[in-house]
Amino acid sequence: MTEPSLQSRIFRQIVRVGAAPLLNHRLPVRLQRWPTDLLLRVAILPENTRVETVSGEHWSAELVRVGQTVGELAQGCVLYFHGGAYNIGSPRGHRNVVAHLSEACGLPVLSVDYRLAPEHPYPAALQDAEAAWQFLLSQGVPANKIVVAGDSAGGGLSLALVLRLRQNKQALPGGIGLFSPWVDLSLSQPSYKSHARQDPMLNRQWLWRMAKNYAGKHLLSEPGISPLFADYRDMPPLYIQVGEHEMLLDDARNLARKAKQSGVSVELQVWPNMWHVWQFEAGLMPEASRAVECMAGFVRNRVRRDAA
Repeated sequence: MTEPSLQSRIFRQIVRVGAAPLLNHRLPVRLQRWPTDLLLRVAILPENTRVETVSGEHWSAELVRVGQTVGELAQGCVLYFHGGAYNIGSPRGHRNVVAHLSEACGLPVLSVDYRLAPEHPYPAALQDAEAAWQFLLSQGVPANKIVVAGDSAGGGLSLALVLRLRQNKQALPGGIGLFSPWVDLSLSQPSYKSHARQDPMLNRQWLWRMAKNYAGKHLLSEPGISPLFADYRDMPPLYIQVGEHEMLLDDARNLARKAKQSGVSVELQVWPNMWHVWQFEAGLMPEASRAVECMAGFVRNRVRRDAA
C-alpha cells in the first residue's frame, strides 16, 4: 500500500480539527456556510485563472478558464456541481478544484451556484442544474462534448440531472465524473457505520439533517434525491473516485456495481488513505493533484473521442 504523503497527513489533521467541527447538526445551516466557504478558499489557484460570472433566472455560475482554455465553449466543457450536502457550499469555495480541473483537462468549466436547502428544498437544485445544462446547449455546445461532474452532493446532483435528461429523452452528456459522490441520502449503506471513526470530516448526524432539509416532503429514497436507487440502463460512461477512509465509500462502490450490471462503462478508483473529497487540496497535496489529473484524463477522452 502506498504510504500517504507528508502533506496528506497534515491536511488530514486540518480537516479533522478545522472542517469537521463546522459540520455540526446543531449549528444553524446559515452559520455553517460562511466559515466552511472561507476555509475552502485557502488554496493556490493555477496561474492565469480567469473567472467569468454567468447568470440565469434562479441560478448563477462561474465560468472558469485557465491558461490556454480560452477556446469556444462548443469545443467542449465541464458542467460542474459543488458539494456541501445540498445545504452549504458555493462555486467560490470550490474554485480551487475547478480551476485545477480546467487546467488539467484544457477545457473551461462551468461551476453552478444552484439554490440550497433548507430555503430551497428538492427539486430546486435539480431545476437549476437543468437550466445550466440548457444554457450550455444554447451556447452551441454539443451534448456529447459536455462532461457533467461534481463532488459529494454535487456528484449526486450530476447523476440526477443526467437521469432526468434520459427520462425526458434528451441528448445525454459525453460522460459523468464524480468525486466522492453522495448518492444515498437515506444513509443505508454499511460504510456510514463501519467508517464513522475513520472519516475525519463527515458525521452521520449532520448528513441526516442535511438530507432531511434537502428532501423536504419527498422520500429520501426517491431516485432524484438518492440516485443510487435509479435504473442505470443507457447512461453515459461513469468515472468515480472515492477515498478508502470515507463514510461514502459504499455509495461509490454500490453505484459502480449497479451501473456495471446495467451495462454502463464504469471506472471506480478507491484511493488509499484518503478522506471525503481530498481533491480540494489540488495544488497543495500530491494525492489531490494526481486525482484531479486522473479525472481530467477521463474528461479529455470523453470530450475529444470523436476528434479527427
